[in-house]
Amino acid sequence: MSEPRDAFIVLLRIIQEVPEDQSEFREELEKLGRNSLAYRSPEARLRPSSWSELDVIMKKYIPDADPNNEEWKKNCIDIFVGTK
Repeated sequence: MSEPRDAFIVLLRIIQEVPEDQSEFREELEKLGRNSLAYRSPEARLRPSSWSELDVIMKKYIPDADPNNEEWKKNCIDIFVGTK
């Protein structure tokens, strides 16, 4: 079984992949980080509740794993699901 991942660390990695022109997506991710995840204990950031907040944002801006997605979207998905 793999080690649990920290939702805040994953969020920071995803932000790095999102292009500057995707300002709404970036803002929502940054807001989640600034207003919520950054203030949780490391243990709390491993819990499903932390992941569900990030999941909602991801599904809003990258609704499916379409093989025709742009490269940055594929990278974000891979980071989110833990394959990158």
